[in-house]
Amino acid sequence: MAGKESRIIYAAPSYAKEIELTVKEDIPEDTGKGVARIGEAARRDLGVDMDDEIEIIGPRVLKARVEKLEVLSNEEKAITIDKLIREKIPLTVGINVAIRRPLES
Repeated sequence: MAGKESRIIYAAPSYAKEIELTVKEDIPEDTGKGVARIGEAARRDLGVDMDDEIEIIGPRVLKARVEKLEVLSNEEKAITIDKLIREKIPLTVGINVAIRRPLES
């Protein structure tokens, strides 16, 4: 099918509102800290605050602690993810990824 963009969609069980963000280059200082940085609008959409956990959905679903995302070239729909978590999922920079609040226990 020439001209059609291929898109990978991961089908994790859905139990909370999900939003889609673009993975940006990770911040070297975040490596090993288990954090994902998202903007204020994304935090508001999900109903999460700083230091809350979110789930990042890819071939694997992993949790990360929410931190503030500084403005990246006016990119509101962006996420940076601790490099170790990003590699475990695995995700590459530039793709869209879904995030959500974790299922409350």
